[in-house]
Amino acid sequence: MWIVAIVFFFELGDLYTFAFAAPAVMKVWALSVSTISHIFAWTFFGMFLGAVTGGWISDQLGRKRA
Repeated sequence: MWIVAIVFFFELGDLYTFAFAAPAVMKVWALSVSTISHIFAWTFFGMFLGAVTGGWISDQLGRKRA
């Protein structure tokens, strides 16, 4: 349970850090709000694909081996 809590902590830290840094990134790189929202959405899509792929691999190989 502690391992899951630690992973969850760092995952949320990553998301919150990007949300905090997004206004500065928008200003420095001259990005629009739409572009930042697409980047943020693709982040969640990547997490979804990783979870689905990781779940499938652990179903095929077993949790310990995966």
